[in-house]
Amino acid sequence: MIKSLTLLLTIFFSTGLSAQEINKKFHHHEFSGSVSVGANPADKTVRDIRSQYCDRYHLTNQGECFDILGEGFAMLNFEYHYRFNQTYALGFIFGWGVSSESYDGETNELDDNLIHWSCGDEESRIFYVAPSFRCSWCHLNKISLYSRIALGAMRQHMIFNYGEGIVDLGKTTRWEHRDYYLPELSYDKVKWKPTYHVTFVGFDFGTEPVNLYMELGYGCQDVFAVGIRYAL
Repeated sequence: MIKSLTLLLTIFFSTGLSAQEINKKFHHHEFSGSVSVGANPADKTVRDIRSQYCDRYHLTNQGECFDILGEGFAMLNFEYHYRFNQTYALGFIFGWGVSSESYDGETNELDDNLIHWSCGDEESRIFYVAPSFRCSWCHLNKISLYSRIALGAMRQHMIFNYGEGIVDLGKTTRWEHRDYYLPELSYDKVKWKPTYHVTFVGFDFGTEPVNLYMELGYGCQDVFAVGIRYAL
């Protein structure tokens, strides 16, 4: 009887120590940083303003910057999540992004040395912040798969500078486009709008406290993201 009781107490305390040890090793607070590229909900504003200017002033695209999977936003993203367990986490995301492009207009010769030309420069800067919910639905050896949804707000500063001028090639062979911008014909507005991000599938690689990760999704963090996590 005494031997049986001793054995049960030993098993009980051993199990308790094991559970405490597991709890110590689990990191609840998680910080992440990533870069991303691709299509973005802010693309629509860029397309609308660009179409207006290109149609009105006969501008043509010189080549999109970072035009990989959309209008070309390059993003810097940060995240914080509180992990309740290995499956569910709740937190928030925020970040900044930029898209830029230059446009050429028609060039007309006025006489032997004088030419009339037009040009445009577009720049869109965005900032977003959104609460985020994440669900990890597959855990392998050193890889875990997850999905996520976030709903929040985005600030977009859209600028389209239009310029035109007459250049005397007999006096100069180089000029700066920005010297000929016309503020009264340019566009410069800031708007707040609802935004979202859906991560269809994310991959975590490595062992805690530091992991690498990769995501495929759509929303305010673009389409494709790679980054690093630190848990404590």
